[in-house]
Amino acid sequence: MALEIFSDIPVITPGVLKDCILFLPVWKSAEIYKKYIKTNKPLPEIESKLGSRLVAGSSLDIVRGMNDESRLKQDIGYIQVAVKNMDKGEWEKALKAMRSIPRKSPYSDMKVFAMGEAIHKQTFQANLEKTVTTGDIKNINQWIKSLSEVLLPDRPQEAVIHLLEIIGFGKSQINMDLNTFKKLLKSNIPSKTLQNQLIAKAISVRQNFLSFYSVQYLENIEKEFPDKTIVKSPDPLCFWRSLKP
Repeated sequence: MALEIFSDIPVITPGVLKDCILFLPVWKSAEIYKKYIKTNKPLPEIESKLGSRLVAGSSLDIVRGMNDESRLKQDIGYIQVAVKNMDKGEWEKALKAMRSIPRKSPYSDMKVFAMGEAIHKQTFQANLEKTVTTGDIKNINQWIKSLSEVLLPDRPQEAVIHLLEIIGFGKSQINMDLNTFKKLLKSNIPSKTLQNQLIAKAISVRQNFLSFYSVQYLENIEKEFPDKTIVKSPDPLCFWRSLKP
C-alpha cells in the first residue's frame, strides 16, 4: 500500500523523503532519493538516515548509481570493506577499515556501532576467562544462568548450550580441565546424550578431529538424527572406527 501511495506523488520534497525512509523498504527509499538528487543537492540529514539502513539491508549496490556529490557514494569504499568484516563478527578489523570515515559521513553511525560491538566482545572475553579459570563450578553456573537469561530470555536453555560450547570448543576456547567441563555439563544439561555429544566434540576439537572421540561424536549425532533417506552400508562409520587407538 505504501509503495502505491508514494509512487503516485509527482513532486518529491525533503519532507516526503523522510516519510519514505520511515514507511518504505530501504531499497525503495534509496531509489527515490537517487531520483531526487539528480536535480537537487544532496541532503546530509536524509543520507545520514539512509546510511545505516543501506548497510543493514545489504543494499549498498544502489549507491553506485547516485550522483558523485552524494556522501553515500563518496564514502562507500570505507564501508564495503568494513561490512565484510562485520558479517564475520570481526569488529576490530571493521573498525580499522572505517578509521578514515569522518563524523559527518552518513556511515558514521556504523563506526560507533562497530566500536560498541568490539568493546562488548572484549569485555565478554575478559569476563569469560576470569570466571571460568577460577574453576569454581558454583560461580560458573551462576554466570551461565544469569547471562543466558539476558541473551535469550524466552529460550535460556539454548543460550546455556551456546555458552558451554564457547567454553568447551568455540572460538574463545578456554583451557578448562576436562573433569571440570564434565561437571559443568552435568549441572546445566539434563540430557545425557547431549552431554556426551559436547564432551566428544570438545575433545576432538582440542586434540585431533580424526580421533576416537570424533567417532563417539558422530555416533551420537547418528542416533539422535538418523537419516532414513540414505541407504546405509552395514557399518557407515567403519572408516572412523578404523582410526580408534
